[in-house]
Amino acid sequence: MCAISGSALAADAIVAAEPEPMEYVRVCDAYGSGFFYIPGTETCLKIGGYVRFDIGVGNMPDYGFGADAPDDIDTDGDGIADTGDGRGDTRYEQARFALDVDARTDTEYGALRGYTRLHFNYDQDATDSYHYVEVEFAYIELGGFRVGVNDSLFSTFPAYAGYVISDDLGVPYGPFETSQIVYTHTGENGFSAAGGLELPGDGAIDSDYIPNIVAGASLTKDWGAITFIAAYDAVAEEGAAKLRFDLTLSDKVSVFAMAGYSTNDPAGTGVGNTDTNNYYAQWNGDWAVWAGANFQVTEKLAFYTQAAYDEDENFAFVADLPVTIVDGFTVTPELAYRDNFDIPDADAWGGYLRFERTF
Repeated sequence: MCAISGSALAADAIVAAEPEPMEYVRVCDAYGSGFFYIPGTETCLKIGGYVRFDIGVGNMPDYGFGADAPDDIDTDGDGIADTGDGRGDTRYEQARFALDVDARTDTEYGALRGYTRLHFNYDQDATDSYHYVEVEFAYIELGGFRVGVNDSLFSTFPAYAGYVISDDLGVPYGPFETSQIVYTHTGENGFSAAGGLELPGDGAIDSDYIPNIVAGASLTKDWGAITFIAAYDAVAEEGAAKLRFDLTLSDKVSVFAMAGYSTNDPAGTGVGNTDTNNYYAQWNGDWAVWAGANFQVTEKLAFYTQAAYDEDENFAFVADLPVTIVDGFTVTPELAYRDNFDIPDADAWGGYLRFERTF
C-alpha cells in the first residue's frame, strides 16, 4: 500500500475561474462584402467611402464642382456675378472625405436599410477657400420603398448619364438632391419599374410644397438595357421625359444614347443652363441628347467619352482616362470642351485631374 502525504490530503483543489464570455465581430455575407454584424444584434453594418483630391483648370466658370460651392461670384473681374460654381478662369482644387454608413436588417418585409453619405469638403480657387460639410444621401428602405434624401429618381433610374466625371457639363440631364418617397419593383426577366413623390432640393423654391411625380420602367438584358422615365413639376405644371438605350458590345466595350423632351420651352437662350424649362428638364430648349462610349482598354486602364447637345445649340464633349494605380486608388485625367454654336466666341476648354482612394 502506498503512503499518502497528509499535507496533500489537506490541500484544497485549485479551481480556475471561468473566462468572461467574449463577443467577436462576425462577418455578415448576406448583403455582399464588407458587412459585419453589430455585436449583440442581427443588424449588418458596412462603413466605407473615399478620399478625393481634384485639380481643375480652364476657362469655364461653371465647369468643375457644380453645386458643391457658392454661386454668384465675379470670377472674371467684369463686375458681373458669374453663374455656376463660382470658380475662377484658371484653376481650382477640392479635397473631400466621403463617409458611407450602410445598416441592414432582415425582416419579414425584406431588408430594412438605413444609408447615409456625408461629405467633408475643402475647396480652394485663385481668390478664396471654403470649408463645408454636407449630407448627400440619408434615406431608409424597406421592401422596395425608399424615404429620405437622395438624388432625384429622374436622374438615378436611367443611371445618370456617362461614366465621365462631368457628365452634366453644358447640357444638364436632371436634378440631384430631393426629398422623396419612392417605390421600386424589381421583377423577373430583367424588368423593373419605379415611381414616387419628390420635393425639390438644390436650392429650388417650392412655396406651395406640392410634391412632384416621377415614374419609369426599365428592361435589362445581356445585350444592354432600355429605360424610360417621366416626371411632372407640380409648381411649373410642366413635365419632362427621357429615353435611354444601353448596348453592351463586348465585355470591354459599351455605348449609350439618351434623349430628353420637355413640355415647355423658356424664352431665354444662352450658353449652358441659363433658364431651365422646369425642375426636371434642366437643359435648354424642348429637347436634348446625350451619347457616350466606355472602353476597358486593359485591366487597369479605361477610356470614357460623352457628348451632349440641346435645341439651343449648346454642345459639350468630355473624355476621361482613369488609371487604376493599385486596387482602391485611381487617378483620372479629364478633358472637356463646351460651346454654343449660335453665340460667337462661346467656346471654352477645361481640364480635371482627380486622385481618389476608395475603401
